[in-house]
Amino acid sequence: MLHYRFLPLVVSLIVMFSLLSGCSGFRSVSEQSWPTSAIGMHEELAELYEEISMRAAPSVTDMEGYADIWIETPERDERIYANVMLARGEAMRMIMSAGILGWPVADMQVTPDSLRVLDLVNNRLLVGTSDPANMERVFGVAVGFDVFSEAFLGAVEIDEPLQAVSEVRSDGDVVSYRINGVDGDKVVLVDTLLRRISGFRLYSPDGRLKAEMHFREFGMPGKGRGDDELPYEIDMILYDGSAGMPRKHSMVVVFDELEVNRETMASGFSDPGDAPVFVLDRMGSLPWSGNK
Repeated sequence: MLHYRFLPLVVSLIVMFSLLSGCSGFRSVSEQSWPTSAIGMHEELAELYEEISMRAAPSVTDMEGYADIWIETPERDERIYANVMLARGEAMRMIMSAGILGWPVADMQVTPDSLRVLDLVNNRLLVGTSDPANMERVFGVAVGFDVFSEAFLGAVEIDEPLQAVSEVRSDGDVVSYRINGVDGDKVVLVDTLLRRISGFRLYSPDGRLKAEMHFREFGMPGKGRGDDELPYEIDMILYDGSAGMPRKHSMVVVFDELEVNRETMASGFSDPGDAPVFVLDRMGSLPWSGNK
């Protein structure tokens, strides 16, 4: 693996210029219309709910793809390119590049309880737990491993029975189900013609909007043995829950290529060599984040 301390100074300067140029063509999350007309539950809607509950989690064991990712927070805007590799429920790896030359800037690995970042620009290894605080520090969105990794598959966990649906709204060919939960309600947006989930909202127990996701541009992944269409475009919006005007953190992911169930996914991690180790919890900012 390439370490920038071995590069000539002029190449290092080109890399840093590329990083500073990486925000051109910035893309924000797209607006999503949500139904406003409340309707009563009937047999067809009940059958649709049961169907999308069974299909909410695609039959994918692993995934690999190449994606453009735009991250927007109150403190920073950035665009990166990433090779995304996911062993579902076990680990997620992202090799990130930035700038017009596409230089690799970081190799990241996330598991349900750990987060490692090999900073290729400064040749250092950042380690920590994969708690929401560290996930926000690295990715700009304060969520845990499960929500973050499943979002890349367009997967939404729906294990509540039909009796948990407290409200149904409809507008044209889309319908939303509000599902009551102990940890807060969730709202699932469904395309009734294509019979798939196109949006998801998560609320806190006191009714505040915590997260919203949009899934668009569905298609069959290449190779592998996948039977489900997956979204090639994903919006993730997180709110900090403050009263008044909450801060919004968002991420847009657009895949160029996507493969699933290959069983040979390269889920390893780059050898950090003799890179010094730093604890993420003590880092105020990351070298590619633009934070000060």
